Amino acid sequence: MSYLGRRPADAALTSDDIANDIITSAKIVNDSIVNADIKSDAAIVATKIANTAVTLSDDQTITGNIRGTITTLSDNTNTFDLTSTSNTNNLKVTFTTGTPTLTFTLDANTVGQSGNIVFINTGATAFIAHSTCKIAAADLTTLATAGTYWMSYLCISTNQVLVTISTRLI
Repeated sequence: MSYLGRRPADAALTSDDIANDIITSAKIVNDSIVNADIKSDAAIVATKIANTAVTLSDDQTITGNIRGTITTLSDNTNTFDLTSTSNTNNLKVTFTTGTPTLTFTLDANTVGQSGNIVFINTGATAFIAHSTCKIAAADLTTLATAGTYWMSYLCISTNQVLVTISTRLI
């Protein structure tokens, strides 16, 4: 009979008995390794972790910082595509002309998403809200004044985004 390291009858195998890279993932039964089996100081190489969404069912406490990047949209982009994987939830856009209709592109995955938009108006004369964009009429009037604004949004359904703005900041 062949075996790794010492004969199993003599003592239990230890990590010293197993050469590096001898046990592959194909040899490990799915769900056979649990958190308790992993040393608390063990490092997992980032390339070994699948790049997929993670669903957490319990409350989480974050002790470090989490920062989002700001996606700068092309000038006069009036459609905020929340379904795009190239956009973050923090956007920046400059309006230089016209009467843009503020529109949000939504789907089932965007429900619950919130974010911020740095909103710069250097020349647009008025703004209109598409039916997906729920914003106070007074806020649309405010946006027509040249300046920089902070817009916050919260997607509440597949066809509604609540939007609020700051007063003119700059």
